[in-house]
Parts: sequence; structure tokens; C-alpha cells
Amino acid sequence: MKEKIKYSNRIIDIESALDVGRNYAGAFAELFNYASQLFIFKDFPEEVDIDYAIENLLLTGNIAFFKDKSKYYFLDAFLGGTQNVTYRPTDIQVSSTILGHLEFTNEENGVMLFLTPFDRAVAQCPGFEGGLYHLISRTAILLADNITSINCAQMNSRVAAICGVETQNDATGVEETLKEIYMGKPYKVVKSSLLSSFQVNPLSNSTSSKTITELVELHQYILASFFNAIGIQFNGNMKRERLVTDEVNANSDALVLSIDVMLNSLNKGCESINRIFGLNTSVELNPKFERLENPNEEKPDDKGDDKNDDDVSDGEEKTDPEPVD
Repeated sequence: MKEKIKYSNRIIDIESALDVGRNYAGAFAELFNYASQLFIFKDFPEEVDIDYAIENLLLTGNIAFFKDKSKYYFLDAFLGGTQNVTYRPTDIQVSSTILGHLEFTNEENGVMLFLTPFDRAVAQCPGFEGGLYHLISRTAILLADNITSINCAQMNSRVAAICGVETQNDATGVEETLKEIYMGKPYKVVKSSLLSSFQVNPLSNSTSSKTITELVELHQYILASFFNAIGIQFNGNMKRERLVTDEVNANSDALVLSIDVMLNSLNKGCESINRIFGLNTSVELNPKFERLENPNEEKPDDKGDDKNDDDVSDGEEKTDPEPVD
């Protein structure tokens, strides 16, 4: 039987904190909520559902934009039908319980937006989990395992000792005594036979605090790796010794480009939308997020080219220039 506690008028299973599947669902939702704030869709018609478009782009990698009966829509669709010279399907097929079955020609009277070039390449594969789904899922697995480890470490840190007794009656007496002490009673009168009947085996928890600290740092590191994978700066408490500088520098170019690849792909679709429908749409990075800095990029020297004090060698006395007559 699961142990339960009451918190804020809700009954919570203690074992749920150790449920990796449940922790995975929570971590996936957390990462998805972060990613859903990455982009700002500008100057789209008011009737379109931007949130729905972002959801599909993140989880499937594509979304269809079209106009039907004077109204614009973002809807999930499938590319099929006639192929062009590069063997890519050109027909956008929409199935909706409200609008019915609709077909449009991509880049002529409808537009498929893709989150990445890879999503464009596999658009004809129905049910493919594109976008950031695999990155979110992979990171959520790591976070779920780590959250479970943190919960285990916290629970274990509360165990101070194990008491050994001879009989069940003695065990009951020790339990009642410890409960009263933990409830705040400063003393407890017991039989001397009870004191001599049990032994206290203290457990060493000297490493518990260190373990929890390392797991919390690992949690921040996993989150930072998720944001860095898409080229976004993460301002978390991540130990620098966990990173190898050469590896970071070697991968920095790819990391910085990731968010730009997504923005370029989305804005390529916006250009088609603007051309076909006479709009002025665009997609930008949310200013709340900051691009990952490229350590290989040259930065302007704030100190300038003047070399005054730095040119004085060690041990050499600095003198003021003599006045000119």
C-alpha cells in the first residue's frame, strides 16, 4: 500500500516521487514550455492560432498555412500527391472535422512551414516525430532519472539510525518514544528494561549533502545542454570543471547556428506566405532568450590600442615625460 501525505488539500503518493515515468512526463512538459517561448510570430492575421502552430512545429516539424473562405488558418497537414522535379510532393492535404478535406498546392495557394531543413526533407513521412521532439524527449529522460535520484537521496538523508530490538513489544515502545520526541516532547519515561533491550546503529550521512549538491548541479548541466543544443544561452549554476574547453570551442559554431537555422527555415516560409497572400509576416527570436556566445568570434578590444602602463616592464621605473620648452 502506498504511503500518502496531504498537501494543499491534495493527496500525494510518496512513491510518485520515485516514478521515473511520471517524472519524465513532468520534465517533458517543462522543456516543451521553455521551447514554446523561443519564437515570436509577427504580423500574422489575428484569426490564426499561433500557439497551435508552435506546438506542431516543435513536435512534428511542420505546419500548413492557407486561406479558406476569406479566413486564414494554421493547421496540421500532409504533403502528398504530385511530385516536382526533385521528387518532393507538392500537394498540401488538410483534413478537418470543421473545414472538411481541403487540398492546396504548396508555394502556390498554400504554404508548409518547416522548423528545420531536415523536417522539409522528411515531410512526406506521416507520423514522423520531427521538430525538437527527439531533443526534448532525450533530455526529459535524463532529467527524469536525475530527479528520481535527487528524491531518493533526500529521502535517504533523513534516515539517521536503525534500532535493533528483541521483541515486537519493544519495537512498538521504541517507535512511540521516537515519535513523541520528534513531535517536540523534550523527554520520555520508559522502563529500564526497554533501554537495555535495543541497540542504536547510526547511519553515516556525511556524503548525503554532497550527493544532493552534485545531483542538483547535474540537473542544471542537463538543462544547459538542452538550451546550448539549440544555440541559446542558459544562465544556470553549471560547474565549469564539468566542461572541456576544447570541446566547447570545437562545437560552438554548430551551436550558435542552430537557432539561426530554425529562424531561416521559418522565415523562408514567411517569404512565401507574404508573396502569395500579400502579407508581411516574419518570425523572430524572443528577446527573453539570448544567443549562445561563440568563443571563437573575435570581440573588439575595449581597452583600445593604447599601451601605457602595460608597456612598462617589471622592475622598470615609470617616469613622467619632460616638459617641452
